[in-house]
Amino acid sequence: MLGDISGAANIYVVTGYTDMRKSIDGLCAIVMDQLKVEPDSHSIYLFCGRRCGRIKVLLREPDGYVLLYKRLDVVQGKYRWPRNRSEVRPITWQQFNVSSGLAAHVMYGKFINALPYYRQENDFDNRFGVKIGRGIMAHWTIYCAENYFSPMTEYFHRLLSGRKFVAADETPIQVLKEAGRRPQSKSYVWLFCSGDDGLPPIIIYQYHPTRNGDAAAEFFQGSAPGTYINADGYAGYNKLKDFKRCCYAYIRRYFLEAIPKGKEKDYTDPAVQGLLYCNKLFEYERAYRKKGFSYKQIYNRRLKDQKPVVEAFAAWIDKQSAPNGSRLSRALTYVGNQRPYMMTYLEDGRCNISNNLSENSICCDRSRNRKKKSEG
Repeated sequence: MLGDISGAANIYVVTGYTDMRKSIDGLCAIVMDQLKVEPDSHSIYLFCGRRCGRIKVLLREPDGYVLLYKRLDVVQGKYRWPRNRSEVRPITWQQFNVSSGLAAHVMYGKFINALPYYRQENDFDNRFGVKIGRGIMAHWTIYCAENYFSPMTEYFHRLLSGRKFVAADETPIQVLKEAGRRPQSKSYVWLFCSGDDGLPPIIIYQYHPTRNGDAAAEFFQGSAPGTYINADGYAGYNKLKDFKRCCYAYIRRYFLEAIPKGKEKDYTDPAVQGLLYCNKLFEYERAYRKKGFSYKQIYNRRLKDQKPVVEAFAAWIDKQSAPNGSRLSRALTYVGNQRPYMMTYLEDGRCNISNNLSENSICCDRSRNRKKKSEG
């Protein structure tokens, strides 16, 4: 294959700046002068011009030399070519010989379409006659994650830490061949995202080996005191000492699950009554958004419409009791633990009543995980 560099055992970076007008003979002379060797079929040689916008690649094939010309997709002046040997960083041909489009295609197939690398390997071979090993694709992904995605994630992390309204959730995930842990161990993907504050949304996923609340505390350690967070009643979020908790989605869900089968319309049933209190609050919220209320208008209408409902709901809770271990008992226990936060969302019109955004985002992640498991 003309210009196939996949078989190269060595890659040499010719330091300094090269006159890009030089032909094969001129570049061969530079190699012999700087490296004191004659170009061989096991190596490739890289040259860069003074403007750092172009690269020439010299390689030798059995029947002669090949010269490749590559335009760099970088802003002029931002790409730094090593000027001397001390600045040379070791690279492999896998890092050099992949376009941004191909790397994106492989990662999209893997993480969006749930296509394992071995299936993509077979697809490239059978459909296009191109041999790309699964190990190479994994290497591309790791390289892009470390060199491109990590800095981008850190940037959005800083932005999210400065937001006043955030949300969080976590879901279990199984990780195979994790150092020091059994395959049956339960790991977690944590999701941290922005709230409904009118600013561009930010969603960040993080892997952690446990469900320890330190994950959330470490992520938001740069956030200002008084940040509002939509999250469930998991005790791990208590480590966010200066945050204001709020979320009715789980309160509603506990009462919904506590309704006995066939009693959904029995308004004398306590679980149905608890659900109706929650539904009333959500109905108000949908009405506000349908009418296009501003955050200030939402704040004022919540105080008028919803605060009396919340107060009545709290008074109703104080009068309820249920057999230990029953679903209604669990619902009452949960809402009792959330009593300090039931009024929090009334403090600001930008504060959401639920964490549905984070729930929806983490549910998509759960669905992809289930799909991967079903496909093996």
